[in-house]
Amino acid sequence: MIEQEVNLSLGEIKMLYEYFANQYQKEGITLTWSKVIIKNLSMLIAPYKQIIDGMYDENKDEKFKEYIEKRNTLIQQYVDRDEQGQPVLVNNEPKITEMIVEYQDKLKELNEEYKELIEKLNKKNEINNNFLQQNVKIKIYKVEEKDIPNVIPPYIVSVIMA
Repeated sequence: MIEQEVNLSLGEIKMLYEYFANQYQKEGITLTWSKVIIKNLSMLIAPYKQIIDGMYDENKDEKFKEYIEKRNTLIQQYVDRDEQGQPVLVNNEPKITEMIVEYQDKLKELNEEYKELIEKLNKKNEINNNFLQQNVKIKIYKVEEKDIPNVIPPYIVSVIMA
């Protein structure tokens, strides 16, 4: 097993780390292959964390949380209500029919206010794919062909074979 610098895309590093993390959970692998997994996981954990932090995730976006909160307030304001004043749900979704025009107008205003966020959400996959295509140099542990199990994906073999 030798440490070697390789040129990989961020997407390849992400895939490699996730593959090794999955392999780490498996039983019945050889001692040599276990060492390859552990050593590569230790080399890839910091870059993997940076990759995950660098990808766009709306759940970490304060603007998204703010938008959802405002949208939910609108829904509560315009949702149909039963005789007891409780929101009417259909298939666990709020039903808005009585004030649908007013709701749609307010939602349109809200969406205009958060236009940049909505565009970002619509382009999330494109944004993340572009991010993951960046190439970097990284050190990983490579092994001889004889130490690689028969059942690993060809991509992994091509990256870790010395």
